[in-house]
Amino acid sequence: MPPHIDNHIVCDITQNLDEFPTPNLTSADQDPKLWQLVNSRSWQVARRRQSYLLRHRVRQSGAKIIHSHFGDRGWFNIEDVKRTATKHVVTFYGYDISRLPQLEPIWQQQYQQLFATADLFLCEGPFLANSLVKLGCPPEKVKVHHLGIRLDDIPFQPRHWESGSSLRVLLAGSFVAKKGMPLAIRA
Repeated sequence: MPPHIDNHIVCDITQNLDEFPTPNLTSADQDPKLWQLVNSRSWQVARRRQSYLLRHRVRQSGAKIIHSHFGDRGWFNIEDVKRTATKHVVTFYGYDISRLPQLEPIWQQQYQQLFATADLFLCEGPFLANSLVKLGCPPEKVKVHHLGIRLDDIPFQPRHWESGSSLRVLLAGSFVAKKGMPLAIRA
């Protein structure tokens, strides 16, 4: 985020904070052990605790926008947004559009409620944006927000490989078909 944005994060778990220090962080896994035990025994209690942590951070920070990552989390945050009188932005990433509504059809109905209440929906590309509109999201609420890097900002440096020397290739991504790992290995 730009330096003039006061960014606060509320999440369920954290990892590698020693390598990636994160200011303004509230995480349920930093709760006292008793809360962690109770949360692990009841998803309803865990959900109420998450809501409390989110609303508390919004009030404490004076936040004007709640940004929910993934559509299902956006739906779970609807009541929190109402209670804090903030704007609501929801980013969809893929499984929450292509998989979740097929596995659990109730999400098709729950997404209609989300589409009616949230202010803006972000998607990584036009295919995902069109898929969101096909699920019933008003097109004027959908924006494409590309993730990744701006390749134009990285100067091209040609590299030369000599036959017989080692060739190192890095493939980064989850091992699922849509990432094209087998194609990359063959190439």
